[in-house]
Amino acid sequence: MDGLHRTVLGFKQMVLPHLEKVGVTPAQFWVMNNLSENGELGCGPLASRLGVTLPSVTSLVDPLEQTGLVRRVRSTEDRRIVRLEITPRGSALIASVWTEIEREVARRVRGLDPADVRGAGRVLAVLGRQNGPVPARESGS
Repeated sequence: MDGLHRTVLGFKQMVLPHLEKVGVTPAQFWVMNNLSENGELGCGPLASRLGVTLPSVTSLVDPLEQTGLVRRVRSTEDRRIVRLEITPRGSALIASVWTEIEREVARRVRGLDPADVRGAGRVLAVLGRQNGPVPARESGS
């Protein structure tokens, strides 16, 4: 657990400068990444994937919408239904950040045995699939 904890902290420290450079917070990055990977999402499913409340999604999306990185799309059948989608500008930003992260990860694992790196990647992928989306937290927590 300590190794996993240190890895997560190291990843956060590695990613932060890239996010600061493009002007988004880590939480906003994950909003855009989810939309990039999954296409249009409603606020509820996005909140569930991020493990946050619906009001949190709104506060994360508002600045992303104002800067043209994400847009809200109203259903033509039911105007109460609003879905979120990443814009082409948001997709380009996500791609550029991931490119920088991949370069940094490649630099950091350069001295490791390639079989160990592949094995670690497989284990993390399996663990991620087993955990599935993070359940949404209640508003009071």
